[in-house]
Amino acid sequence: MAPVDEPGASESRAPVVFGEASDASEDYVLRLESKAVGSEGENCTATLVAPNVVFTALHCVSYFTAGKFSCAPDGTLKPTSPGDGELGALAPPESVKVFVGPDTKTEPDAFGLKVFGTGANNICRNDFAIVILDRNLDVPVASLRLVRPMAKGELMTVVGFGLTESDVSNGRRRRTGVPVTDVGPLVLSGPTTAAPRTFVTGQGPCFGDSGGPAFSEETGALSGVYSLAGGQVCTARNIRNVYTRLSPFTNLIEQAFAEAGSEPVLEPYDGPPEQIDPPDEEPAEEPDDVSGGSGSRSQGCALAPGAQGSASVGLAFGLLAAVRLRRRRSR
Repeated sequence: MAPVDEPGASESRAPVVFGEASDASEDYVLRLESKAVGSEGENCTATLVAPNVVFTALHCVSYFTAGKFSCAPDGTLKPTSPGDGELGALAPPESVKVFVGPDTKTEPDAFGLKVFGTGANNICRNDFAIVILDRNLDVPVASLRLVRPMAKGELMTVVGFGLTESDVSNGRRRRTGVPVTDVGPLVLSGPTTAAPRTFVTGQGPCFGDSGGPAFSEETGALSGVYSLAGGQVCTARNIRNVYTRLSPFTNLIEQAFAEAGSEPVLEPYDGPPEQIDPPDEEPAEEPDDVSGGSGSRSQGCALAPGAQGSASVGLAFGLLAAVRLRRRRSR
């Protein structure tokens, strides 16, 4: 992709720099390939959150026009040329391939069965997608942060496939001690320094790590998926790496798990909950939950029927419903 010239401009598909090799204990971090109709294809990273469910970035599994663009602090796309940074139709599920293991290999371990997206039409906001796989993978799964708020200064471990500081790919890499430097609001209601439903980290991820995870170093829970980088080079000390948060997309996540017949593993937490719903006094500006089976963005996707939801999924998400109820009663 062409370099970005202007300050604060954004570049997608970035690697882990100044990191170390990731071993088999992180085999829930997968390499992902996909090819939307009319696109050149994407090489990204994903996280296994159930034996047959992965989380990644929306631009990794949809038609994406890269080019040069910038994202304003409020998440507004500012393209250099028409179409830059825009997202289109979801990739056909069968074009999505995932690969288990720390090394690059050519034979996929599973293919996509159904793709869910947020309905975002550009990369600056809501860059999140879920893929149901056509089979179960026999590797551990990551727990999810859906209740605990994000906090500045919290330390993350970032993992991904892609280039390193030497501009080469050495398989799956990880970097620990990456601090959260900024947290965007869930609902845009005034000036902000980070886009809604995102958090920002410092130096760490880079090209090829798109869709890759940021794990809480305190609990190990998946807290966000990597979207884009603000700056020309991944090794810049002042780079702003943007991750899409998970909690605003609980409805979409619940739908995907139900169709997959799988159960999420939730991060243990008993403190004040994330403000999952928009405050009553603010206008609702929640993301549209659009699955691969509906909406204009999904035209051209060949989707297989989903599996029936399990009772265990209802139990897991019943916890989230109870958290919402407690929060509303406390107002």
